[in-house]
Parts: sequence; C-alpha cells; structure tokens
Amino acid sequence: MKDSKSAKNASSLKSEMMERRQSQRIPLVVMEVKGKQANRLFLAYANDISEGGLSLTTESNLRVGDRIPIEMMLPDNKTKVSCTGEVVWKREIMKDGIISQGVGVRFLDLEDGKKRAIEKLSEPADKGKKGSKR
Repeated sequence: MKDSKSAKNASSLKSEMMERRQSQRIPLVVMEVKGKQANRLFLAYANDISEGGLSLTTESNLRVGDRIPIEMMLPDNKTKVSCTGEVVWKREIMKDGIISQGVGVRFLDLEDGKKRAIEKLSEPADKGKKGSKR
C-alpha cells in the first residue's frame, strides 16, 4: 500500500512540474556544462534542456537561489552558449555510493539566437524539407 501511495505522489509531483514548465524539455544523452561557484569551476551534466532552462547533475553543492555563470556546447556541436542561470530546485541523488545533486536551472540572460537554437533541437528532423510526407 505504501509503495502505491509513494508512486502516486511521485506521479503527481512530476505532473505538477510539467504544468509549471513554459517550454518543452528536450532530453539529452550527455552534455557537459561548465560553471563557476565561489570562483571555482565545476562540471555538470545536463539531463534535459529547453529555451527556459535545464536540469543538471553535479557533485557541486549548489543551493536554490544560487546564480551561476554557465558555458556549454549544444548537441549540434556548433552553438556555444554562455549565460547566467539561477538554481530553482534541488534534489540529492545517490548512485553507486556517490552523492550528486540534481538541480533545475532557469536561464536569466540567454540571447534570443541561442533560445532559437535550443528550440530547433526539438523540431522533427524532416520539418521544413520540401516534399517531406508524414
């Protein structure tokens, strides 16, 4: 009974988070993100991204409200993104005895051109091609 209740709560939480998102999230295989916290560089891995922000996994101890400079290369391997992000949520993740942080980061000053590049990642590959049938 307890398992079904916790599964229901997890499902409800996920549904609530989806409703608050303003942009579609694009799952990523692995994307490195470099940032600075207290003048120290840290490395994180993006789990998904949208033009509004991204979720990261990192061993750095970030806190909700932290503002961090972010630098990353989008999966197209052409578009470099540099902006400031703000940590809006945080979870502790334990995997293979290693504690990591899962954090949600909202972009604060992402350029419009970079937003469009991120948005294009979610477009179907055949969108815009002449003669394409679906």
